[in-house]
Amino acid sequence: MNQMADAVRLWNKADTILLRGALLVDPAANINEKQDVFIRNGKIEGLAPEIKRDADLVVDLSGMICAPGFSDMHVHFREPGGEDAETIYSGSLAAARGGFTRVACMPNTTPALESRGLIEFIISQAKAAGYCRVYPVAAATKDRSGEQITELRELQEAGAIAVSDDGSPVSDALVMRRLLEYAKTWDILVITHAEELSLSSGGLMNEGFWSTKLGLRGIPAASESIAVARDL
Repeated sequence: MNQMADAVRLWNKADTILLRGALLVDPAANINEKQDVFIRNGKIEGLAPEIKRDADLVVDLSGMICAPGFSDMHVHFREPGGEDAETIYSGSLAAARGGFTRVACMPNTTPALESRGLIEFIISQAKAAGYCRVYPVAAATKDRSGEQITELRELQEAGAIAVSDDGSPVSDALVMRRLLEYAKTWDILVITHAEELSLSSGGLMNEGFWSTKLGLRGIPAASESIAVARDL
Protein backbone atom coordinates (compact mmCIF):
# COMPACT_ATOMS: atom_id res chain seq x y z
CA MET A 1 0.00 0.00 0.00
CA ASN A 2 2.89 2.40 0.77
CA GLN A 3 4.28 1.89 -2.75
CA MET A 4 0.85 2.68 -4.16
CA ALA A 5 0.61 5.84 -2.08
CA ASP A 6 4.09 6.94 -3.19
CA ALA A 7 3.19 6.30 -6.83
CA VAL A 8 0.02 8.37 -6.56
CA ARG A 9 1.94 11.25 -4.99
CA LEU A 10 4.49 11.20 -7.83
CA TRP A 11 1.68 11.00 -10.37
CA ASN A 12 -0.11 14.02 -8.87
CA LYS A 13 3.08 16.13 -8.95
CA ALA A 14 3.91 15.40 -12.61
CA ASP A 15 2.59 17.70 -15.34
CA THR A 16 3.55 15.25 -18.08
CA ILE A 17 3.55 11.44 -17.82
CA LEU A 18 4.66 8.84 -20.35
CA LEU A 19 3.38 5.27 -19.98
CA ARG A 20 5.54 2.90 -22.03
CA GLY A 21 5.00 -0.56 -23.45
CA ALA A 22 1.64 -1.59 -22.00
CA LEU A 23 -1.03 -3.60 -23.74
CA LEU A 24 -3.66 -0.91 -24.17
CA VAL A 25 -7.20 -2.29 -23.88
CA ASP A 26 -10.11 0.06 -24.51
CA PRO A 27 -13.26 -1.64 -25.88
CA ALA A 28 -15.02 1.70 -26.43
CA ALA A 29 -12.27 2.83 -28.79
CA ASN A 30 -11.73 -0.67 -30.24
CA ILE A 31 -8.09 -0.71 -29.11
CA ASN A 32 -6.28 -3.91 -28.10
CA GLU A 33 -2.57 -3.49 -28.84
CA LYS A 34 0.70 -2.28 -27.37
CA GLN A 35 0.74 1.49 -27.18
CA ASP A 36 2.60 4.25 -25.38
CA VAL A 37 0.38 6.82 -23.67
CA PHE A 38 1.39 10.46 -23.20
CA ILE A 39 -0.53 12.40 -20.56
CA ARG A 40 -0.41 16.16 -19.93
CA ASN A 41 -2.13 17.77 -16.94
CA GLY A 42 -4.28 14.71 -16.37
CA LYS A 43 -5.47 14.36 -19.97
CA ILE A 44 -4.33 11.90 -22.63
CA GLU A 45 -2.53 13.86 -25.35
CA GLY A 46 -1.09 11.08 -27.47
CA LEU A 47 -1.28 7.35 -28.27
CA ALA A 48 1.26 5.59 -30.49
CA PRO A 49 3.27 2.35 -30.68
CA GLU A 50 6.32 4.39 -29.64
CA ILE A 51 6.33 7.94 -28.30
CA LYS A 52 9.71 9.72 -28.14
CA ARG A 53 9.02 12.69 -25.91
CA ASP A 54 10.39 13.93 -22.62
CA ALA A 55 8.10 13.68 -19.61
CA ASP A 56 8.26 14.52 -15.91
CA LEU A 57 7.42 10.91 -15.09
CA VAL A 58 8.16 7.87 -17.29
CA VAL A 59 6.59 4.56 -16.24
CA ASP A 60 7.59 1.24 -17.83
CA LEU A 61 4.46 -0.90 -18.09
CA SER A 62 5.93 -3.73 -20.15
CA GLY A 63 3.98 -6.94 -19.59
CA MET A 64 1.08 -5.04 -18.03
CA ILE A 65 -2.36 -3.98 -19.20
CA CYS A 66 -3.37 -0.32 -19.40
CA ALA A 67 -7.12 0.31 -19.49
CA PRO A 68 -9.66 3.00 -18.62
CA GLY A 69 -10.39 3.09 -14.89
CA PHE A 70 -13.00 0.61 -13.70
CA SER A 71 -16.17 1.61 -11.83
CA ASP A 72 -17.76 -0.21 -8.89
CA MET A 73 -21.35 0.74 -8.12
CA HIS A 74 -21.48 -1.09 -4.79
CA VAL A 75 -18.78 -0.73 -2.14
CA HIS A 76 -18.88 -0.60 1.66
CA PHE A 77 -16.39 1.80 3.23
CA ARG A 78 -18.08 1.56 6.68
CA GLU A 79 -17.18 5.11 7.66
CA PRO A 80 -18.67 6.63 9.77
CA GLY A 81 -19.17 4.13 12.59
CA GLY A 82 -17.28 1.09 11.34
CA GLU A 83 -13.76 2.41 10.88
CA ASP A 84 -12.32 -0.76 12.42
CA ALA A 85 -13.47 -2.62 9.29
CA GLU A 86 -12.80 0.00 6.58
CA THR A 87 -12.33 3.74 6.15
CA ILE A 88 -12.82 5.98 3.15
CA TYR A 89 -9.04 6.35 2.98
CA SER A 90 -8.23 2.63 3.11
CA GLY A 91 -11.15 1.71 0.85
CA SER A 92 -10.34 4.24 -1.85
CA LEU A 93 -6.64 3.30 -1.74
CA ALA A 94 -7.56 -0.38 -2.20
CA ALA A 95 -9.90 0.56 -5.06
CA ALA A 96 -7.15 2.48 -6.85
CA ARG A 97 -4.73 -0.40 -6.36
CA GLY A 98 -7.22 -2.69 -8.11
CA GLY A 99 -7.74 -0.29 -11.04
CA PHE A 100 -11.03 1.23 -9.85
CA THR A 101 -11.14 5.00 -10.27
CA ARG A 102 -14.84 5.50 -9.44
CA VAL A 103 -16.82 3.83 -6.67
CA ALA A 104 -20.26 4.34 -5.13
CA CYS A 105 -20.37 3.74 -1.37
CA MET A 106 -23.50 2.33 0.23
CA PRO A 107 -25.39 4.05 3.09
CA ASN A 108 -25.49 1.24 5.67
CA THR A 109 -23.08 2.99 8.00
CA THR A 110 -23.65 4.03 11.62
CA PRO A 111 -25.43 6.39 11.43
CA ALA A 112 -26.88 5.78 7.99
CA LEU A 113 -26.04 8.31 5.27
CA GLU A 114 -29.29 10.22 5.61
CA SER A 115 -28.26 13.86 6.13
CA ARG A 116 -26.56 16.60 4.15
CA GLY A 117 -23.70 16.72 6.65
CA LEU A 118 -22.89 13.02 6.28
CA ILE A 119 -22.96 13.16 2.47
CA GLU A 120 -20.63 16.17 2.50
CA PHE A 121 -18.39 14.33 4.99
CA ILE A 122 -18.00 11.36 2.61
CA ILE A 123 -17.12 13.65 -0.29
CA SER A 124 -14.58 15.69 1.71
CA GLN A 125 -12.90 12.56 3.13
CA ALA A 126 -12.61 11.10 -0.36
CA LYS A 127 -11.06 14.30 -1.72
CA ALA A 128 -8.59 14.35 1.16
CA ALA A 129 -7.59 10.75 0.39
CA GLY A 130 -7.22 11.58 -3.30
CA TYR A 131 -7.01 8.04 -4.68
CA CYS A 132 -10.31 7.66 -6.52
CA ARG A 133 -13.67 9.34 -6.90
CA VAL A 134 -16.12 8.27 -4.22
CA TYR A 135 -19.81 8.85 -4.94
CA PRO A 136 -22.08 8.53 -1.89
CA VAL A 137 -25.41 6.70 -2.12
CA ALA A 138 -27.77 8.14 0.49
CA ALA A 139 -30.32 6.23 2.56
CA ALA A 140 -33.76 6.08 0.95
CA THR A 141 -35.59 5.98 4.29
CA LYS A 142 -34.57 7.21 7.71
CA ASP A 143 -32.34 4.75 9.54
CA ARG A 144 -32.96 2.44 6.56
CA SER A 145 -36.07 1.25 8.37
CA GLY A 146 -38.36 1.43 5.33
CA GLU A 147 -40.85 3.68 7.10
CA GLN A 148 -40.11 7.38 6.53
CA ILE A 149 -38.59 8.76 3.33
CA THR A 150 -35.44 10.85 3.72
CA GLU A 151 -35.03 14.41 2.38
CA LEU A 152 -34.29 13.23 -1.15
CA ARG A 153 -33.77 16.62 -2.78
CA GLU A 154 -31.47 17.87 -0.02
CA LEU A 155 -29.37 14.71 -0.23
CA GLN A 156 -29.11 15.06 -3.99
CA GLU A 157 -28.00 18.69 -3.66
CA ALA A 158 -25.36 17.63 -1.12
CA GLY A 159 -23.84 15.27 -3.69
CA ALA A 160 -25.60 11.89 -3.35
CA ILE A 161 -25.80 10.16 -6.74
CA ALA A 162 -28.61 7.80 -5.71
CA VAL A 163 -30.65 6.58 -2.75
CA SER A 164 -30.99 3.06 -1.39
CA ASP A 165 -31.73 1.14 1.80
CA ASP A 166 -28.92 -1.23 0.81
CA GLY A 167 -29.06 -4.43 2.81
CA SER A 168 -32.71 -3.84 3.72
CA PRO A 169 -35.78 -3.85 1.47
CA VAL A 170 -38.49 -1.19 1.62
CA SER A 171 -41.15 -3.72 2.59
CA ASP A 172 -44.07 -1.28 2.68
CA ALA A 173 -45.37 -1.02 -0.90
CA LEU A 174 -46.93 2.41 -0.34
CA VAL A 175 -43.68 3.84 1.04
CA MET A 176 -41.84 2.47 -2.00
CA ARG A 177 -44.43 3.95 -4.35
CA ARG A 178 -44.09 7.39 -2.74
CA LEU A 179 -40.29 7.08 -2.80
CA LEU A 180 -40.29 6.37 -6.54
CA GLU A 181 -42.75 9.21 -7.22
CA TYR A 182 -40.70 11.76 -5.28
CA ALA A 183 -37.45 10.51 -6.82
CA LYS A 184 -38.89 10.90 -10.32
CA THR A 185 -39.62 14.56 -9.62
CA TRP A 186 -35.89 15.32 -9.30
CA ASP A 187 -34.57 12.52 -11.51
CA ILE A 188 -32.98 10.69 -8.56
CA LEU A 189 -31.76 7.14 -9.08
CA VAL A 190 -33.30 4.60 -6.70
CA ILE A 191 -31.31 1.41 -6.07
CA THR A 192 -33.60 -1.20 -4.57
CA HIS A 193 -32.69 -4.13 -2.34
CA ALA A 194 -35.06 -6.66 -3.90
CA GLU A 195 -36.09 -9.13 -1.23
CA GLU A 196 -39.41 -10.40 0.07
CA LEU A 197 -38.51 -11.09 3.69
CA SER A 198 -41.46 -13.39 4.38
CA LEU A 199 -39.91 -15.82 1.87
CA SER A 200 -36.21 -15.30 2.56
CA SER A 201 -36.18 -14.97 6.35
CA GLY A 202 -33.84 -17.51 7.91
CA GLY A 203 -32.49 -18.63 4.54
CA LEU A 204 -28.79 -19.37 4.23
CA MET A 205 -28.30 -20.08 0.53
CA ASN A 206 -30.12 -20.42 -2.77
CA GLU A 207 -32.99 -22.89 -2.53
CA GLY A 208 -32.41 -25.99 -4.63
CA PHE A 209 -30.67 -29.33 -4.80
CA TRP A 210 -27.65 -28.32 -2.71
CA SER A 211 -29.59 -26.59 0.04
CA THR A 212 -31.67 -29.76 0.41
CA LYS A 213 -28.63 -32.03 0.31
CA LEU A 214 -26.79 -29.93 2.91
CA GLY A 215 -29.85 -29.61 5.12
CA LEU A 216 -29.74 -25.80 5.01
CA ARG A 217 -32.77 -23.56 4.73
CA GLY A 218 -32.91 -22.14 1.20
CA ILE A 219 -33.99 -18.79 -0.19
CA PRO A 220 -36.36 -19.20 -3.16
CA ALA A 221 -35.74 -17.16 -6.29
CA ALA A 222 -39.27 -15.83 -5.94
CA SER A 223 -38.11 -13.80 -2.95
CA GLU A 224 -36.23 -11.54 -5.35
CA SER A 225 -38.46 -11.73 -8.42
CA ILE A 226 -41.59 -10.82 -6.46
CA ALA A 227 -39.88 -7.71 -5.05
CA VAL A 228 -38.62 -6.68 -8.48
CA ALA A 229 -42.08 -7.16 -10.02
CA ARG A 230 -43.69 -5.04 -7.29
CA ASP A 231 -41.28 -2.16 -7.74
CA LEU A 232 -41.56 -2.23 -11.51
